[in-house]
Amino acid sequence: MKVKTVFAIVLGAVAALGVAVLIAKGIGKSPPRESESRGGRAAGAAAEVATADGLAAFYVHRTFRCATCNRMEKFSREAVEGGFGEDLKAGRLRFAVVNVDEPANRHLIDELKVAANGVFVAQYKDGQVARSKYLDQVWELSGDREQFVRYVREELAAFMVGEK
Repeated sequence: MKVKTVFAIVLGAVAALGVAVLIAKGIGKSPPRESESRGGRAAGAAAEVATADGLAAFYVHRTFRCATCNRMEKFSREAVEGGFGEDLKAGRLRFAVVNVDEPANRHLIDELKVAANGVFVAQYKDGQVARSKYLDQVWELSGDREQFVRYVREELAAFMVGEK
């Protein structure tokens, strides 16, 4: 009986230590998204997108994101890169995924009036935002890839010709 008790105590201690190690290593956190895994390049790219004259589209997020936020990043990238590839290549449009919790990107909170994660489009002139728009239906459409992508493409196309 005594051996069973000692074994149970040792086994419990090992299990508790294992849980503590997993917590300390951050197991359970969301895996880094592509924009985060590029390190400082994402912040630098966002700074370039946000200061050059012309049109820019952003998927703006915070450091900690839910599954819906990660899905909206994927859909945003598909909408912009898939629908405006020629404009991106020609430099008529720039796209960036931006973490506004990073110090280099915090200025976008005021410039774009960021209140939530989402898709923003902006026109820059002389390094300043001349006009911008938050695509306010992205959260509502986040569960439907086709509608989300169509909405972002339509809004971005209208913004590019100055209609919105």
